[in-house]
Amino acid sequence: MNEEHIRRVRRICLPLPETTEKLSHGEPTFFNDGRVSDEDLAVYLRQAWRLIAPKKLYQ
Repeated sequence: MNEEHIRRVRRICLPLPETTEKLSHGEPTFFNDGRVSDEDLAVYLRQAWRLIAPKKLYQ
């Protein structure tokens, strides 16, 4: 994953309440303390995925 992709995912994940970023296995990973509903989290994850995934995987 290149730095531009990471910046784009950060823009989606970090505004969520109580979200933190940590390195896991050498890659940025985002954690939330559970104050975001599962449905909202699913929406944010889908948006993040579409930012970084090749278009052929989600069309």
